[in-house]
Amino acid sequence: QRLSIETLRFASGDGHVVGTGGARLVPGDLSVQIALTAQKLTVLARPDRLAVVSGKIDVAWDPSRMTAKGQFIADRGIVELPREDKPTPSSDVIVLGTRPGTAREFNVEADLSLDLGQNFSLRGKGLNTRLAGTLRAQMHPKAGISLSGTVRAVDGTYTAFGRELTIRRGSLTFVGPVDNPSLDILAVRVVSEVEVGVAVGGTALVPQIRLVSTPSMSDANKLAWLTLGHGLDEAGKNEAAVLQAAALALLSRGNTDGKGTLASRFGLDDLSLGTASGTGERIVSIGKRFASNFYVGFERGITGAVNVIKITYDLSRRWSVQARAGSENAVDLFYTLGFR
Repeated sequence: QRLSIETLRFASGDGHVVGTGGARLVPGDLSVQIALTAQKLTVLARPDRLAVVSGKIDVAWDPSRMTAKGQFIADRGIVELPREDKPTPSSDVIVLGTRPGTAREFNVEADLSLDLGQNFSLRGKGLNTRLAGTLRAQMHPKAGISLSGTVRAVDGTYTAFGRELTIRRGSLTFVGPVDNPSLDILAVRVVSEVEVGVAVGGTALVPQIRLVSTPSMSDANKLAWLTLGHGLDEAGKNEAAVLQAAALALLSRGNTDGKGTLASRFGLDDLSLGTASGTGERIVSIGKRFASNFYVGFERGITGAVNVIKITYDLSRRWSVQARAGSENAVDLFYTLGFR
């Protein structure tokens, strides 16, 4: 009626796991309790994933549920993020010989903690850093999986706009949802006495990205220092293409949850990259409609040659007046005719 487990041992990689415990074998009253101790156990080994851990876990099972509680430390870990251009099969591809799995309900309650240790690396998508911190995962049949704790980037770099930035501050804080941690990241480039970089806040689902600098300067100048290593006043015509590509990449970052573009994050109605008429210079345009008939916009050239603020007031459905001030001063009267 009872099974006593004096020694249980499995090997994986260069490590192993040993356990002791027992099982009750009475029909209608089955149960198992076992204590496991892992020593440099390889729990994941793939070309892009590696996890070697040590620690202890207590597991109990009966026909109604399974419970687990344990603490682990990562002896070694490597995670390589997949490339964005990695091919994937389309939805109409059928793999012969596979059968769709059927979900089985099983009550699992778990409370596990993981210390990332001193040798856990994350690479890919421009990021190369060591991770540190402690995470606690809790699983409940009704509440699902929740995660708590903070992961920090240590001695890391991030490549943005073709430049390698040093991660001064990088942390992901989990409080519940596994897929939506809070972000607090600062990656900088230091050139002479100017420090410029990218700061990321918000959450993983709704990140907030902004350019930062010391000393303070305009966003166009920050972008120039970040990509070129000097200010807009020193930018040549052959460097305009580099700034144009960087500005376009920054402006095209929309929300991944489909709730809007970068313009909507800042409460703007217009945020775009275009070409100035006459000079052909690439310009960044932002605008906000404060009322149905009142619009304020601002245009800034990549090299600083264009710097215009414009105010548009709709007199009627067809007539509007626009005032421009800055590098170009003018007052225009527009008549709009729509047709199909």
